[in-house]
Amino acid sequence: MRALIKWIALGLLAVPPVVACSSKPHLGDDGSDDSDASAPDDDATTTVFGGDSGSFDFGDGGSTESQDSKDCKGGFYKGTFEGLYSSGIIGIFFKTPDGGAAINLPVIGDVQLTLQQTGSGEKNCVFEGESEKCSNFFTLQNGTISGTADGLFPYFCKMSGTLNCKDKKLVDGWIQCVYCVGFPVADGGNDCVFNTPLSEGKFAGPLTVDYFYASGDAGPSFGTAPLPGILDGLINTSDAGKDPGLWNGAESLAGYSGTGPVPGGGKVSDHISDAGYGRIGVTNDYGGFGFWNAFYSPDGG
Repeated sequence: MRALIKWIALGLLAVPPVVACSSKPHLGDDGSDDSDASAPDDDATTTVFGGDSGSFDFGDGGSTESQDSKDCKGGFYKGTFEGLYSSGIIGIFFKTPDGGAAINLPVIGDVQLTLQQTGSGEKNCVFEGESEKCSNFFTLQNGTISGTADGLFPYFCKMSGTLNCKDKKLVDGWIQCVYCVGFPVADGGNDCVFNTPLSEGKFAGPLTVDYFYASGDAGPSFGTAPLPGILDGLINTSDAGKDPGLWNGAESLAGYSGTGPVPGGGKVSDHISDAGYGRIGVTNDYGGFGFWNAFYSPDGG
């Protein structure tokens, strides 16, 4: 059945699929380590993160010395991404909300991000009603995920979120993604080179992960290695690895940034499935879920 779906999608487009040879979208940053991503000017009053769960307010400044938190480390991180995905393009082709139900393609890819300290020294930030040192918060800068679904269809995601070093957790992590059938992802990562309902799909959703600060050769990381493997982790939950990050994205959230009113009303959780996507009898149930991690890379490579 999977082979049939590939044939239908690609045959309809009448073009060969473009895969690994396509260029990676350019975001204006090469992902190299920027001296552990020093903090921005502490004199600036800026809301660095705002979402449903809270926002940052800056208090009076103290020392402005830039430094890593004792619990987190700024700089370049890289890792891996995996999961299963059910595409709404199949439903569009068959002209039925159940089209492609239970057809889940494996997705794999690479994760890259730069972790940048929000503030430093004794300057205070207020998060969810509590005052903490700004040096305890780091934002994800230029976070990207790039790879293929079923080894054939390219996809690209932009990552966002804030690391709370006190709790060692990513706060309001989010991905916005595009995937393409028969064409590469365009520069910028927002669309496919050829954009039609049968050549481009989009999805968005939350990222969650614990942060591990380790000294020595191990270094800090989001999640742990190795990832559990697509089938082992998603089917046999007892084999789901040590502590991978999780991702979950729905096509009904496409274009949503993770803050503000949710498309169609309700909550993000109303769009997200923990039971997998492509369920028979569930209208417009397209999207994917799985695991990810990222490890500090001092050489930026």
